[in-house]
Amino acid sequence: MLDLPAELVTPGQHSHTIMRYLARRGDYGPHDGSDTAIDRLVELRDANMMGADTQAFERPTPHGRMLEARGRRTPSGELVITYVDITHLKSAETAILRAKEAAEFANRSKTEFLATVSHELRTPLNAIIGFSEIIRDQVFGPAALDRYRGYAGDIHDSGVHLLNIINDILDLAKVEAGAVELHIEPVHMNEVIEQAARLVRQRAEATALELIFDVPASLPTVEGDPRRLIQVFLNLLSNAVKFTPRGGHINVSARVQSSDMIVEFTDTGIGMTEAEIKIALEPFRQVESHLSRSFEGTGLGLPLAKSLVELHGGSLAIDSTPGRGTRATVRLPVRRPARRSNVHHA
Repeated sequence: MLDLPAELVTPGQHSHTIMRYLARRGDYGPHDGSDTAIDRLVELRDANMMGADTQAFERPTPHGRMLEARGRRTPSGELVITYVDITHLKSAETAILRAKEAAEFANRSKTEFLATVSHELRTPLNAIIGFSEIIRDQVFGPAALDRYRGYAGDIHDSGVHLLNIINDILDLAKVEAGAVELHIEPVHMNEVIEQAARLVRQRAEATALELIFDVPASLPTVEGDPRRLIQVFLNLLSNAVKFTPRGGHINVSARVQSSDMIVEFTDTGIGMTEAEIKIALEPFRQVESHLSRSFEGTGLGLPLAKSLVELHGGSLAIDSTPGRGTRATVRLPVRRPARRSNVHHA
């Protein structure tokens, strides 16, 4: 293993003799070849071994191998050194580190690509939505046929839907890159819930869904980013509206428990199994069942909501029963325990 001459590998050979050979060969580092330099290298190596009952260190050989040396002093003061060839272990360790770096680079590249594509798509979409609003609302005079206004409305709704998808992709990319900044201020829970509900009320009414709210105005404020919390609640409400059959109901409640604000969204929708909940919380994954196949979506709503809640120092839990409905529970600290680098206080 050490590639020593046969005359050195004999019983009773003094360790200093072997050390001098290894030092002169360059195993202990560069030197000028003088006896003084060799003696100094041997003294340093011997002193390292004398520092404790047991010493361990790694060192390369001139032939590219990596050895682990363990030195131990016997009760009588003699030095016993054992060597283990760990070349394969070090190679495997290096391979794992390189694979980890490659995976991290690939993940960063994916995140940067998603962010770039999202930005590029948002600009033309905003123009499409803006001009369709002009036609739909007859800003410059009446349209010739009602059908044209209907088509303009379809263009507008499709553009808004696509823009929302792109915004979700962009936000998820920002979360993964650690680039989401929270602008913290006192938040009234009933106000942000009402704003989120206002955005889904028309869709709920279209399928005769009843929205029930139990959010006392007397609740304390929460330290949070109101825009991001509205986004969380909107995603949860949108899911509830999407997966609840006609005539069902969605209940939204809020209460303080200990030092946390608890907000619950309970629906009478199609529900999920435990396995399906895990899938639904993964980005770009969708639950595949005979009940859910008729519903469109990207599978970003729940993962994004979960990530934004966790950025606030909270948690999102999903409880569901197939055929009976789902309860999404958001737990937020009323007061943030510590400031983070991505947090700005108003």
